[in-house]
Amino acid sequence: MSEYLKLIKDNANNISKVIEHFEEEYNLAKNEMKIKGNLNRNISELPSLYEMRYSQLQELEAILEFFDIKLKGIRSSLYQKYMNTSQRALNATDIKQYIDGDKNIVELQLIINDIALIRNKFISLSKGFETKNWQLSNLVKLQCAGLDNIEI
Repeated sequence: MSEYLKLIKDNANNISKVIEHFEEEYNLAKNEMKIKGNLNRNISELPSLYEMRYSQLQELEAILEFFDIKLKGIRSSLYQKYMNTSQRALNATDIKQYIDGDKNIVELQLIINDIALIRNKFISLSKGFETKNWQLSNLVKLQCAGLDNIEI
């Protein structure tokens, strides 16, 4: 199991540490998008960089799913609570309104939103690595065409 997913499963209150970690990783990864220095080194490092960042994206997806499952569980228990304890007849829409306004639901949705934001940033990293691969491929083609003095 991934380190940060395990940390969340052990104690969901560790979410601020996890978000902070992934924000730092994202900022480091933005520098990895740059093509600079030796072309062969850039080409050889790209697969491992992509794999590392994609693995982090998958961990973020798992953390997001963990909180989605928790949200569904809380919604379900609140729904049953309102159905069984309400002194007046509530329809499904009324119950949904009460559930959406519950403090725990709102807090959990805000956490999910923060995680989704980080996840989306890591998705953009994937797109950036794809573009970097395309650009490196073009630079190699230029070298093959005889333009050896390519300065980046």
